[in-house]
Amino acid sequence: MSLKVFVGATVLGFLGAAWADHARVAPAVEASGADRLVSLVEDVAEEYAESHEATPEAAIAVAAFADDARARALEIPEARDLAPRLARVARAIRALRPPVEVEEECAAIASELMQRANVKGWPAAEPDLARGRVVYAEACAGCHGADGHPDPRVTSQMETAPPDLHDPGAMNGLSPFRVYNSVSFGVRGTAMPEFPTLSQEDRWAVAFYTMAVRQPACGEPDARVALAERALADDNQLVARFGEPALPCLRR
Repeated sequence: MSLKVFVGATVLGFLGAAWADHARVAPAVEASGADRLVSLVEDVAEEYAESHEATPEAAIAVAAFADDARARALEIPEARDLAPRLARVARAIRALRPPVEVEEECAAIASELMQRANVKGWPAAEPDLARGRVVYAEACAGCHGADGHPDPRVTSQMETAPPDLHDPGAMNGLSPFRVYNSVSFGVRGTAMPEFPTLSQEDRWAVAFYTMAVRQPACGEPDARVALAERALADDNQLVARFGEPALPCLRR
């Protein structure tokens, strides 16, 4: 899995606006489906990027995800006027446009919806990685492997193999927020299920643990970087801003 939905300036621009907005409004409430729609828009970009490298037929099939996102947008007041943009995303996919175009538009749509619907992209408190390790062992290790390396005996039975959590190509483009959404809502087109019975705290804990598992040991999280940024930024973005040596402490 390699997500690049929250890319470049879109993420960093959203961070500044989001911190300011959340300082002025009440704590986030259930987003009436907006949070699930954000996750689905992420799936569209991710699955198209991966399918585009396989076959044209596989890539075009992802347009159904965008059609579903458009239909869901029409049911959510904050998202209704985003439906035409999602329709254009579906047309771009059917036209086999470059994945970066789809990724950038999905990033913009997701960012705008998060701000409108007050979808909070980070936890209320620092996640407990020890708790995340326990949740991972119970809910994730069966497919992703106890140490983050999937067992080929298991993945050979799957149409879409889960990512190796130690693979930079699979993990560098992910953020804890993306993993949190995957745990919360599953991933369309894969064997990744949703885990509705996990508490919000446990979902954040396992999301941060998943992003930390391939990093070497470190002390306290880097206090220079706010929890919101560490939740929303992927590893590529953190490295670009703070350097490769800083990444273990930013993730742990």
